[in-house]
Amino acid sequence: MSIKFAPWPILALAAVLYVTAGCDDTAAGAAKDTKEISQDVEQGADRAAESTSEAARSAVAATVLTPEIKGAIVANPLLNDPGNAINVESDETSVRLTGTVKTEEMKDTAGQIAQRILDEQHASQALSNELKVVG
Repeated sequence: MSIKFAPWPILALAAVLYVTAGCDDTAAGAAKDTKEISQDVEQGADRAAESTSEAARSAVAATVLTPEIKGAIVANPLLNDPGNAINVESDETSVRLTGTVKTEEMKDTAGQIAQRILDEQHASQALSNELKVVG
């Protein structure tokens, strides 16, 4: 009587041991991948929040600073002159005064008013006084 030895049960057992041994690595790898993905999502959320914050600052500049500066300029008796055409534009980085005034004193006064309001609002925008004297 001869005993035949079949190699396939040994191969099957080796395959099971190989797959089972890899489970710890696979679980650790999945945990690492999950952590990396979570960090990527968190960084993306931070960038989105920063963009939203920048957009909000720009909106504040347009809805608060521009009309406040324009109103203060119009309320000033020296500047409230039909011969002046003063425009105020603002965004998250700057406030620009453009247009025309009759005198250098009017240009300086408009710039001082705008700067005073920026200071009062603790605004970080830079003032650019581009008014042209035409009188």
